[in-house]
This record gives sequence, C-alpha cells and structure tokens, in this order.
Amino acid sequence: MRKVRTVGKKILALISAVVVVATMIVPGKMVKAADLGELQNGGSTQLSVGDTVTLKCSSNYAYNGRTVEWSMDQEGIVEITDTDDGDSYSSITSADIKAVAAGKVTVTMHAEDYWGWYKDDEVFEIEVVSDDQEDPEQPEEPTEPTNPSEPTEPETPVESDKAELKVSDVSLSGGAIVISFNCTGDELYSVVQAGLKVTVGEKEIFYEPNYSYYGNNNVGTYIKSGNGIYFYPSDFAEGENVVTLVAADQTIKLGVKKTTTDQGWFGNTYEIETFDVKEDSEGGNEETPVIKTLYIRLVGAFESKMVGEEDIDAVSSATTVSYMPEQTNSVKLQAALVENVEKAEDVSESDWHELSFYNKEEGAIKVNEDPTKTKIVIEPDCEGITAGYNIFTGDVVLQGTPKKEGTYKVYVVFTDNEGRTATSNSVDFKVNSQHEKLADKLTLENCTKTADGKYIYDQDPWYLEEFGEDTVVVPKEIKAWFGSHTMGTYSEVGEIISLTNGDEPKQTLIVPDGCDLTLVNVRVHSGVKIIVQGGGKLTIRQSTLEGIVEVENGGTFSSDYSGYGGKGSFIYGSTVNGQIRLKDGATIENARIISKTNYSVRDDMNRRNQEPVVVVDGNVNVKGDVYILASEAPNGSYGQSGLKVNGTLNIPAGSSVAVYGGGESHLTAKGGDAVVMNGGLIQGDGNLIAVGGFGMNITGDRSLLGGGAAISGNGSVDVKNVYVEGGSSFDTVNKTVQGNVLVSTRSDVTMVSGKATGETSDKYWHGTGDESTIPVVSAYFDEGKLSAPEVKENTNKTENTEKKDASQNKSSDTSNDTSNKADGSGNSESTERSDSSNSDNGHSNTIGNNVTTPTNTAKASVLGENRGENIAQVAKNDMASNKTIHTTSAKAPAIDTSDKSEEKVDDASDNDNSVEKKETVETSDKEITESETPLADAVVTPADDAKNFPIVATLVAVAILVIFFVGANTLLRKQVMKKH
Repeated sequence: MRKVRTVGKKILALISAVVVVATMIVPGKMVKAADLGELQNGGSTQLSVGDTVTLKCSSNYAYNGRTVEWSMDQEGIVEITDTDDGDSYSSITSADIKAVAAGKVTVTMHAEDYWGWYKDDEVFEIEVVSDDQEDPEQPEEPTEPTNPSEPTEPETPVESDKAELKVSDVSLSGGAIVISFNCTGDELYSVVQAGLKVTVGEKEIFYEPNYSYYGNNNVGTYIKSGNGIYFYPSDFAEGENVVTLVAADQTIKLGVKKTTTDQGWFGNTYEIETFDVKEDSEGGNEETPVIKTLYIRLVGAFESKMVGEEDIDAVSSATTVSYMPEQTNSVKLQAALVENVEKAEDVSESDWHELSFYNKEEGAIKVNEDPTKTKIVIEPDCEGITAGYNIFTGDVVLQGTPKKEGTYKVYVVFTDNEGRTATSNSVDFKVNSQHEKLADKLTLENCTKTADGKYIYDQDPWYLEEFGEDTVVVPKEIKAWFGSHTMGTYSEVGEIISLTNGDEPKQTLIVPDGCDLTLVNVRVHSGVKIIVQGGGKLTIRQSTLEGIVEVENGGTFSSDYSGYGGKGSFIYGSTVNGQIRLKDGATIENARIISKTNYSVRDDMNRRNQEPVVVVDGNVNVKGDVYILASEAPNGSYGQSGLKVNGTLNIPAGSSVAVYGGGESHLTAKGGDAVVMNGGLIQGDGNLIAVGGFGMNITGDRSLLGGGAAISGNGSVDVKNVYVEGGSSFDTVNKTVQGNVLVSTRSDVTMVSGKATGETSDKYWHGTGDESTIPVVSAYFDEGKLSAPEVKENTNKTENTEKKDASQNKSSDTSNDTSNKADGSGNSESTERSDSSNSDNGHSNTIGNNVTTPTNTAKASVLGENRGENIAQVAKNDMASNKTIHTTSAKAPAIDTSDKSEEKVDDASDNDNSVEKKETVETSDKEITESETPLADAVVTPADDAKNFPIVATLVAVAILVIFFVGANTLLRKQVMKKH
C-alpha cells in the first residue's frame, strides 16, 4: 500500500510538472512583432525580435549643414532599415530600427559640420529579448448575419435628365466657352455657391467668386454669369474633352470637342461641338476627385539692419560690398501642393518648389500674376520698411530705411490660380540701435555653444562702431567670429580713422592667452588695433583688416588657411590693408596675405600707404608657408613694399616665404621692393622667394622708372634656397638686388633680372585670392633641392639660446686657432672684416678675403653691393652674360669645407670613412643653421668665452676641496696607526 502511494505521488508530481511546462510554453496570448513608435534622444526601450522602432533625434541636422553618421557598439542585434538625415526644413533626423537577435546595443547618431566646429551626439539604448514561440492562430471573428428583411440596395447615380440642373447649350460667346443650364441665374448661383466642382478631363477648374465678367478672372478658373458658366478655351485640350459637373446631389458629364480653325495675332478662332459620353456600366463606381492642399514656406533669414541704415552703403570698397539687399535681405518663397498631408512640417522635401515665374519643375506651383494674391505681412508694422515679392526669382525682399529698433515677424499669405490660399511660417527681421557696444555684445551669453565646449559668435548688429571701452578682450572660449555666413557679405567693427594723416587707433581688441580665434567675413576698421598675446592665435578667413595687428611673444597669426580633416589648404582670400607687426618671439603660420591698401577708400579717402605689409621686429618664426603680395602705388608713384626685416626671420626646412613687391599695371610708375632689409637676417633650411613689383611710368616725369628690387637695404641671408627676381617694367631694367646684402655661401641662389618689355614676369604672383590659389614653389626651384618639413620642433629654442651660442662660439674659436696657425695674418684680416661688417656704412667683404676667415664669417659672401654687381663673384660658373645666375657652395672650396665633404660622401664608395665624413657634415650644417647670430657678426670675442668662466672656476674649487679633505683624512689615519 505504501509502495502504491509512493508511485501515485510520483505520477501526480509528473503531471503537475507537465502542466507547468505546458503553461509556460503555450501562453494564453503571444505578442506579434510590432512597431513600438518613436524613441527620443537619451531614451531606452525593450524590443522583441522582429519589433521595430524609430529613433527620433532632436534636430534636422543635415538641413543645418551637418554630416550625419549612425553607429552601434554591438553588431547583429538590431539593423537600421531606413534613415532620414533631416535635410529639409520640416524633417527631423531619424532612423528606423528592427530587432533581429537578443542582446543589448547602444545606437549613436553623430552629426558634424564641415569645419568640425559643431559636433553633436545623440544616444539610444535598446534591449532585445528572444521570443521563439509562434503566435497561435486566432479564431476568425464571427460575422453578424444579415437581416433578409432589410436588404442593402446599391446606390445609383442621379440621371442627368432627373437632376435639378440640366445642360441646355454649349457655345462660344465673346471668346469664352459657355455652358448654359435650363434654370434661372439665381438658381444657378445657389448651386455654384453650394459647391459646383468642374473638371475638364483630369484638370479641375475652380470657381472665381470675385468676378462676374469673363476676362477678369485667371486661366484655370470659371465665372458664373446669368444662367451660364464661362471658361477660357485654353483650359480645354485640342479635340475631345469630358467635362464633369459635380453638385451636391447630382453628377453631369458632357463631351465638348474643341477645334482650332485659325491662329491670329490677337487670338485664335475655335469651333465647339458636343458629343455623348458613355455612362459607366456599373452604377456608383465614379472615382472621387483627389483633393490637394496648398502649403507655402519661407526659407532663409533676413540680415539685421540698424536704425537709419540705407539699403546700400554710400561708399563701398574696391573689392567688397558690406551690404547687398537683394542677397542678404531676402528669403525664398516655396510652395507645395500635396494630398493627405495635414501640416506643412509633414510635407516631403521633394514636394517643395520655388515659387517663381521661371520655375518649370514638375509639380511646381504657378505664380499668381495678380499682385493682390501674394500678400507680405510685417508684424508689428516696421516704419520705413516695405516688403516686396519678386515673381521672377521667388524672393521676398525688405527695402527701405528702418526708423525704430525692434524684432519684426514677416510672413506671406498666398492664393494660387485655382483659389487655394495658404499662410507661410514667419521669419524674424531685427532692427538694432546705431549705438550698440562691442563690449556688451561680445559675450558668451550672445554666442552659440558647440559640442567641444567652445563658442561661436555671430555678430549682431552687423556694424559695431563703438567698443564701449578702450580695450575689449575676446573671451578665450570663443573659437569663431562670424560677420555673416554668406561669402562677400561682411560685418564691420570699429571706428574709421586716417592712418595716412597720422591718426592713432584708440580702440584695442585683444586675443588673449588660450584663445584660438578665427574671424570669418569680418571687416576690422583702421581705428582698431588688434593685439595677439602670448599663447593666443588669430586666424582670418574671407575678412579684411584695415588697421594694425601686433603679434607678441608666443602669439601666432594665420590667414586664409584651413587645416580641417588633417589636410590643410588655402581657401577664399582675405585682405590686409593695414600692417602685420611681428614682435620678438612671434610666429606667422600658413598665411596668404594680400594687400589692396591704396584702393580701399572705405577707411581712408586719401590713403597713401607705401609702408611694408608685414614687419619683422624681433626673432620671428615661420611655420608652414607664407605668401605676401603688396599693393599698387597710391598716387602713380612707387608701389608698396612687401616685407621689412628689422630682426631675424627663421624659415625652417619644408617652409617657404614668397614676397612680391607692389605693382602690376600702369597705376604704378616704379615697382615696389619685395623685401627690405634693415640690418636684419633671414635664415633657415627653407625657401625664400622675392620678386619685385612691375613699374610702368606713362607720365612725363622720368624720375621714377623700372621695376622694384627683389631685396634692398642692408642685411644678411642664410637660407638654403633663394630665388630673387627684379621687377619688370615698361622701358627700364633696374638691379635685382639693391644695397648691401650678405648671403651665406651654403645658399643656392637663383637671380633673374627683370624684363623691359612692358609685361609682368610669369613668375610674379597676382594673388587673386581664389581657393587653393598660391604660388607654386617648385616653379622657382628644382624639386630635388626642396627640403622636407622638420620632423621635430625645438620647443625649447628660446630657453636654450645661450647654450647654442656657447657651442657656436666654441666651434668658431677652434676655427680661429686653426686659421691663425696656417697664416699669421689671418687674425688681423678677421678683425678688420668683422669691424667692417658691423659698421653703419654696410661695406661688404670680398670673396678673396674669405680664405682665412673664421668658419661662420666665411659663410657670408656678397649677394648685393652697389645694387647687386658682385653676385657673380660667388657664382658656380661665370654667367656674366646670362640673366640667370646660380650661386652654390661648391664655388669657394676654401670656405665651404662642409659642403665639399658632403659631395665626397655622395661620390665615394660605401665604407666606414665615408660614413664618418657624412656625420661630420651633418654636425657642421646643424651648427650653421641653428645659429641665431647674423652672419656678419659671427666673429668670436674673448667676452663670449668669459661667460663660461664662473662655471669652470666653481668646478675647480670643488675638486681642490675634495682632494684636500681626502688627503687630510689619510694622514690622520696613519698617525693614529703609528701611535698604536
């Protein structure tokens, strides 16, 4: 019995388990794959396999100029079935997701603009659970039995002859096609007012209630007059047309055949016939005409204006216009005609079309030529401003002079040719006071924050003349300052003064430490002085600087360069009509600088500027490439100079500095000099290009003739590759190098005389400012001679200057000793040469005297004495009869020992000795190129070695003390041992 009970319990337990499992496996109701709607940014959801959901972002990123990318941290859990980047006004960036396998996944949307300034990420968390069960078949819902006592009768259309309306005649009258009815005018009026829909073929003709005389209405509409309705013949196709009249309780169909019998100058002549229209075999199958809805919208933004501002500036620059109302003060009107859409925001972008007369796109809405049908509304009323609509371009334009500041709403009410009316969205138009202050506007509160935590300032109003304070500091968090987002449309900052008359700027704009600021489409007036402090950087793009920019120690200036995406390039150009002053320790990086100073009358009506565009006032470093183009002459005299060197300009390997003196037409009598040396030094392993300006004197004054010099003044050049070319002219050839300029014999120099044919040189750069338009450096030098950029940058250069000078001095000292042993007179010659080089009169050395000089002084040969006559003395070959002269280090074997060793290494077999020689050459070159001392001043004096005396004396004293204590200790131990 006990055994039976045990077996029974086991059977009962087994049955219970089966029931539980069955209950789990076969639930009462299974959920099928479903669309779970939308998931917003930052949200999370749970899906079953097969479910779908739409990830909805918070903006239409593509419409705002961003590139949209979707990514997942886990593959294979969900799949993206469709995306919408949000590239239209009414769309939102989104993605449709379908669950395919169990797991958790994070889906990220990343949006970024072209410059990398705006970056946004939106994150969605999704968990997919597995569900392997199939849905049980659902029983069909029972249908209710029909009641035979209440049969459903099919609807039958009202026969034409049984309707209230009956067509009595179709005829031509007064040029119109007239359909008449067997009723009174009042009866027809009540039917039309209740809604008489007329379709000719597939085209619907709309009732025009405002007119009762044919010809006053528009094509595509009909009018009611008497007991007839009147149509334009052009609304009927040639041949047979089926006209459908639909009233509240009846439908009439009739056939109208139009035949053109004559085409005349004042119109065509037609014949009208009627024909029978076959009724449908089955009643009640007539299709309901599709009803479409009209939507309109305004696209774009109005630029703000100031109280009292005219439509167009009274005076504009030679190259720029600050305000263009047809472009900057207008927006586009677009229209869409769609069905089954309830809101304008839901209209597909492909359905929007510009509402203009010449738009022939498929689906485009015809412009209503009746001006009363396009109404532009400004709320509240803006005194002094009128709004207009240009039917040919589709622009809504604001014109006039506003008299009161404020923000105004502008929108459009439009009625098309078929009588449909729509109202657009509103666009703000802002009118500012004339006395807004930069100090109040240039704040983070008025900026847009980007994903990287930085800010962008969109200047408003477009002209800020007053600073509010003498000095305004740019918040270091601002990375970009936009005058506008339209190329050629500038904002303006600061007062206008006359630098020609000696006026001094009273407004100062400071770019502080930690601020990397880019100005885009901004004109900074001559009354503003910009100071770039140490650790700050100023970049200008498509902007104009009328005043002075001063770059201090540790500051950086750049122009028209974009390093976006790691692929740097020069973009559309800026203009520097003032002056860039580079102080000691400053850096100029990737700058294309074009001056039009003497033809920019916006800032100085009598501007007479022949001062150099860029001035080097200390030890200045070049990073990347720098191109400088000076301006034409201000008054038909001589052109502007490009670069003035008062200090030291360092051009590293891989970098180029190209300078072009002002002058390229008959406006300049004598071309401007490219580079003016004022006791300065240009050095480095990079490339230097200098081309004088063009001169063309067509007046009777013959005192100014010829092109400008490539290099003039007094100074030294120690650059690896040098190209100098004198300016061309109409009738006179001037010297390429004028003054007393020393050149290192390691420099590879190419010198070309200017032409006197009345044509500018093909090597002269005209500086159009177009995108990617810069001088081609390889056109001036053999590509094999061009050096690659330096791999490492010596960031401690300033701190280690004394150490480098000491090392240089030791090397020079060794050379002095060797020279003195070889020739007892070497020392006296060296001293004489050093004194001559340092004197104010600038007398240069001759090549013959360089044989026994110290190493560094030997590197200085004559590039130009008495306008460059002695350059041939250091030429590789005697090319006195040739216009092109090359100077290489191989010409002076007694001087250029290091370069000769390098040639031997190249020619020798690959052995240990050659390797050692090569290492020696590299060391020697390093000592030369890293020297920051002008070549003419490189003679070592006892005062230089005296700097090391305190260190040596200290070391000797310490050594003596150590020896003394060790000796004393030893003697003491010996005495103790003897006693014991």
